[in-house]
Parts: sequence; C-alpha cells; structure tokens
Amino acid sequence: MASSKSSKSILTSQVIDELKTAFPKAEEFPKLPIVESVMLAILRENRSLQDSLRALNEFRTNYFDFNELRVSELREIQTIIGHVPDSELRARAIRKFLKQIFQKNYKYDIDGIAKKTFKEAKDDLKDYDALASDFIMAQAQVQTLGGHAFPVDDRILLMARRVGLVEHNADHSTLRGILEKNIPKAQILLAIGLIEEFVESVCTTEAPKCPACRFKEVCPAYEAMLNPPKVKAKEEPKKSGKSSPKAPSAKPSKPVKSDANVNKEEVSIGQANDPSASPEHPNKDGASPSPKATVKPVSKKSASAPSSKSSPAKASAPSASASGITASTSVKPTAKSVSPSKPETDSDKSAEKPGSTKPATSAKTPAKPAAKKAEAGKKSTKPSSPTPKKSK
Repeated sequence: MASSKSSKSILTSQVIDELKTAFPKAEEFPKLPIVESVMLAILRENRSLQDSLRALNEFRTNYFDFNELRVSELREIQTIIGHVPDSELRARAIRKFLKQIFQKNYKYDIDGIAKKTFKEAKDDLKDYDALASDFIMAQAQVQTLGGHAFPVDDRILLMARRVGLVEHNADHSTLRGILEKNIPKAQILLAIGLIEEFVESVCTTEAPKCPACRFKEVCPAYEAMLNPPKVKAKEEPKKSGKSSPKAPSAKPSKPVKSDANVNKEEVSIGQANDPSASPEHPNKDGASPSPKATVKPVSKKSASAPSSKSSPAKASAPSASASGITASTSVKPTAKSVSPSKPETDSDKSAEKPGSTKPATSAKTPAKPAAKKAEAGKKSTKPSSPTPKKSK
C-alpha cells in the first residue's frame, strides 16, 4: 500500500483494495425489505453484523408475524436481542417502529415505497421516529431504496481515525461524505461488507490486533503505539546533605501597643499601687479624701505672704474633711485676699469647730470687725483646741 496520505480519495481506494485482498470471502451487504432493514439497522448500530442478523432471524421464527412482535413484552424482545447494555432501548425502538407502521398503513408490507422516487420515499420515511437517526436512514437507503449511502457508526469512525482516513476531530457525517464520494455506487455494498469484516476481526474497538493488520506500516495509531511521545520529567530540587531546619509554626501575633496605650496603662498601674489615688480607699480618720486642688499661679502680693499664716479659706479645709463634706475642688487665691498683717485670734479658731456642718467661708467673704473678736478673746480664759471627731 502506498504511503501517500495527501489525497483522501487515493487513500480510500487503497484501503478498499487491501481489504479485498485480506478478506476474499467477504460478502456484500444484504438487501432487505424496508421493515426488516430498519429493524436490522436498530440491531446493528455499534454492534457486529453477525449478531444483528442472528437476532433478526429469531424474530422471524419465534413470532407468527410482526404484529405479534409489536404486542409482545419488552423482556422477550430483550432476550432475543442478547446481552447488550442498551438492549431495552433497542427493544422499545423496534416495538415503537412497528406500532407506527401499523397505525399509518394497517399492514407491515410497505415495500411499495421502494417504487417511488428516492426523494418521495425519503420524505415518507421521515414520519417514523426510528428513521430520524442518520445511521438507520443511510442503511435503509442503501439496502432498500437503492441509494448511494454508507452507514457510519462509532466502530467505523474509530477505525478511520486510526488508519488516517479522517482527522481525530472528524465526526460521522465527515467520514460518510468521504466514503460516499470516493467509493462507486456499484461497489458500495461490497465496501460495507469489507469494512464490517475489518472492524470486527482486526481493528476492533477494545483490543485491536495491530501486529496482524495490513496497514500497520502506514497506520498513525500503530506508529504512535511503537514510539510514544517523550514527556520531559520535571526537575526536582537538589537535596543538600544537611537537613533544613523546620520552619517554626506560625503563632498568632499579639496586638502592638501604641505609645498612648502604654502611657495609659502606666498611669492606671500607678494609681492602683497608690492607696491615696483610689477614690474607694479611706483615710486613717475614716473619711474619703478630698480631690486635689488645682492651683493657679498667684500674684506677687499673695506670694510674698509668709507660709505660716494661712487664710481663713485654708483653715476651713480640716473642718470640712472631718465632717465628711468635701471642700471645693479649686481655690483661686487673688490679690484681694485678707491681708496677712491682721493677727489671727482665738475666736477665729473656736468658731471653726470640727463638728460644724456649716461650710467654710470662702476667701472672698469680708472679715468681721477686729474689735469684736478682740473682746471675745479677752473673756475666754483657755483657748479651745480643735479636737477632730471620728466620723462613724
């Protein structure tokens, strides 16, 4: 066989010639009536011709006529079809086809359709659901209507792809067009028989016998099987002698504290350690401490006053703390405060008893006349010392 693959017509004719030499006893594809031809096509698609003819002969012998086959159960039809994965679908298709023929013609002898022109006969066969398949229609044309057609199923398409008649992405209609174009009408029935023998005995679907094939020298599938394409292996990284230390497991990172948060935490810690800073910590006397007074800058006159002599506002602070009443948070000393030159009398001290509930006079209240305070001081023989009472 020549190795030229440029022309599909030359390659097709060479394949048929080689098959004639390989299978000299091959028979032509048989001619049948239209009903039996459709039934054989239903049985033969993706199946050997011998098994299909065996099932068709059993239908003829086991049933009186096709009407009895039409009303029989699916299990009986499946048993005759044999062990095929889609035997139920084939049985339903045969029974439906017979039912449509009977409803339309009230008989099963419709061979008169072959006397019509090919176009008219083809239009009449379109009314049946089974003939919607391209494979069944092509077989009916070549077996009954005398047309020029080549039925192609999955087995024949796989063989053509292996040998190189069509590309690997070609479909059934593409192969059918090539075969019908390059095989004469007078040899079409013999060509179908030869290809049927080849796909069933040598180029089978599951386990092809490539060493015994006559096309192995030019078969692309056989060449690819002998010389498979080399696949470059991925280069693995070189392993060093020392084992690399294991990476530490990732731990959840702690939130980073900003400077403002650190300062706030330090202040809160300092307040917790200082007992006087806590508002809930009492003094030794049992009274809650007074808040710190905010001192504003004092004028020059008030700053020059001696520290030993305090103003009446400052003297009132012990009485307020002893009685449990909190003094004013801020004391604003001004230049108009009481002059330190006036001596503080004992009457002032006796007036500020620790048990008094009256608030202390502010620095802004004017002082009482000094003469009255002096007379009261002469009458009192002993100055009353302030004795703080413990609050309950």
